Amino acid sequence: MTPSTNTDNTKDTSALFSEIKDGSHKQFILNTAIEKVECRCGHRAIWWRTGYLCGTITANPCSFNR
Repeated sequence: MTPSTNTDNTKDTSALFSEIKDGSHKQFILNTAIEKVECRCGHRAIWWRTGYLCGTITANPCSFNR
């Protein structure tokens, strides 16, 4: 389930996903039940270019984006 990318940042992307997968990333985790990356605030993560963003679009922004 590693995200694909066509940039020179493939090594950085792999390191990012490895941190997420093993649970050591400070903001994102892998929900193994549905095989999706989620923000620790509880919202689904969105892949953007070479990294993830919290997918919250509520009036109360993600605590990591304040």
